[in-house]
Amino acid sequence: MKFSTIIKHSAELIRIILNSPNPADNLTSEYLRSKKYLGSNDRKIISEIVFSNLRINTFVIKSTENYLFEKKITNLMEDKIQLLYLLSTIIINGHFDSKYLLNLKKNLSKINIKFNELIEIISEVIIDFELSQISPIEFMKYQINSATDFLNKIYSNEPLLATELCLSETVIDSLQKKYDNKTINLLAYELMHPAPLCLRVNTLTANIDEIIAELKTNEINAVKSVLSPAGIIIEDRINLSNFDFFKNGEIEVQDIGSQLISYSLAPDEGTEILDACAGAGGKSLHLATLTNDRSNITSTDIEYKRLKEISIRARKAGLSSINSIIIKENDLQSKIQKNKFDYILIDAPCSGLGTVRRMPMAKYRLNDKLLSRITKNQYEILSYYSQFLTENGILVYSTCSLLPDENENIIGRFLSENSDFSPYPLKPAFDRYDITIPNLKDNDFSLALTPLNRETDGFFMAKIQKKSK
Repeated sequence: MKFSTIIKHSAELIRIILNSPNPADNLTSEYLRSKKYLGSNDRKIISEIVFSNLRINTFVIKSTENYLFEKKITNLMEDKIQLLYLLSTIIINGHFDSKYLLNLKKNLSKINIKFNELIEIISEVIIDFELSQISPIEFMKYQINSATDFLNKIYSNEPLLATELCLSETVIDSLQKKYDNKTINLLAYELMHPAPLCLRVNTLTANIDEIIAELKTNEINAVKSVLSPAGIIIEDRINLSNFDFFKNGEIEVQDIGSQLISYSLAPDEGTEILDACAGAGGKSLHLATLTNDRSNITSTDIEYKRLKEISIRARKAGLSSINSIIIKENDLQSKIQKNKFDYILIDAPCSGLGTVRRMPMAKYRLNDKLLSRITKNQYEILSYYSQFLTENGILVYSTCSLLPDENENIIGRFLSENSDFSPYPLKPAFDRYDITIPNLKDNDFSLALTPLNRETDGFFMAKIQKKSK
């Protein structure tokens, strides 16, 4: 397949994503499945180009439109401008990260597309789509200079435009409540990169060293997580369904930060545990392994499609201590008595700003109104589920967000309005599993993780205890 055809498919898919409220990964899967004639490598390249564009979308638009303005190139059709956006994406991402171009070169070679020099594939697209006003070499130099200028600025304490940072104004306003400009710039830059593939080993049925050895036997570069005792990090995309250890439930795909949330709860065997907002149950499965499958875990959610996956995944992992309950909003009280659980994990629905390396559109779409609605819901969920905790019981509130509005502000308000709860230190829980969190103090009861640590997405966790009367 010609590279210009791949670019055309990528442009069409991006148009669909930008005009739909549905998740980009779902839309991508649907689009690629509908094109039966696309080979597996075609689909892989299209997907990678699309998501690399979404991660730096507003930066690419700004840089490309500046080029067209400076060169006095007008009257280009919108579809041809979109093609230039994608070429800009490849050039700029290649400048941001040399691995990006190496991976692109490797994948293109599998479908016999020549890639001796970047200029060749740029020229192919420009010629095929009759963009005679564009000089390939001039265009490439301009975009490289734009990327270079940006890299020079992010290490300063200079506030950058939302379009440069590829964040909404709402996101920047919230981050400014906690971070200085330089940290925000670096965070934004890190969110422009793809996230690694993170695995959690089922320590009841598998050995982490053996899993890594099998991956390396298949020429997959896998390393142990520095933070999670059960975590494995893989930089490349791989098809896990080819491996028996995945089919047998010996590993789960789970971000390292998400794994740390379960470790922070540190539940004992023989206890009652509630995983509220359990979703598809990744943390429920982890909690079951941490208690050697000898606790009673109740996993609840309002979304049946996600919750039904728990029983399937638990059966595959050989776990029997998890009971899932589908609930309507605020109807748990009719099914379970108050003061029942020794441990409660509330992984609250959030903006997802910590995971935008995987789901890029969230960082553009978050506005003040939506954030207000999210934080209202988070506080209500925390207030509601906290009533099911026993005296002296432990509760962990968590999100996959970077924003203090959803994190420190929520738990701070809850503690100020609920005198029967108090902070509970995180360090003893992590010490129990020989986990060392850099800069975590003995009395810290909350922890914010960011992609700047090179291992995790953005996560927040806060640990509190219900006082005895």
